[in-house]
Amino acid sequence: MGISLTKSFTALAAEFESRHPGVKVTLSFGSSKDVRTNINNGAPIDVFASSDWKNMKAVTEPLHAPAVEFATNSLAILVQSGNPKHITTLADLAKPGITVATGSPEVPIRVYTDTMLTKDGLLEKVSANYNNFAANVAGVVTYVANGGSDAGVVYRTDVLAAGSSVLGVAIPDQQNVVAHYPIAELASSKNHTLAAAFIAFVTSPDGQAILQQFGFGAG
Repeated sequence: MGISLTKSFTALAAEFESRHPGVKVTLSFGSSKDVRTNINNGAPIDVFASSDWKNMKAVTEPLHAPAVEFATNSLAILVQSGNPKHITTLADLAKPGITVATGSPEVPIRVYTDTMLTKDGLLEKVSANYNNFAANVAGVVTYVANGGSDAGVVYRTDVLAAGSSVLGVAIPDQQNVVAHYPIAELASSKNHTLAAAFIAFVTSPDGQAILQQFGFGAG
């Protein structure tokens, strides 16, 4: 699972287990790029939930059925508690002396961030302020929370989950981008019935309600 899904999928798995006595859902989180690489290297995974379609489409292992979108997300600026650098807009990330944490190349949050900044004509200036590169979006949160960077761009759901050590700054819809999350069962799964049932639950009204509690939009 993409690491931005940690809290929501932990809740989804707990509810799924309560509805299927005796079933244990084992969750593995990381950058969608890293999870995809593990799948392509033969990791025994039944279901892959990605933070973007790019990594889903890069899975070389056959899928049992086509992937389906189950959630959407948007981006937000993350700053330290109290916002000491007074960052209120994307343009502020381009100011001299502002340090910005982001993901390593190909990590979904980096791709979404660069896409957004390109659209807004800010990529060259903001990328000059990138000073820390994380393996996943959780690492971006850590860099900002620990003071290693003044700011970072994360998913809106990460702001909700991060707690009081950081503060979120909203990005207007006209500047933002939408992150799309697909899910699919691998053909190599040894648990087709349960894997299909889990995906059905995630995409059901009850599953969608849990995702929305954590700030995700409908798929």
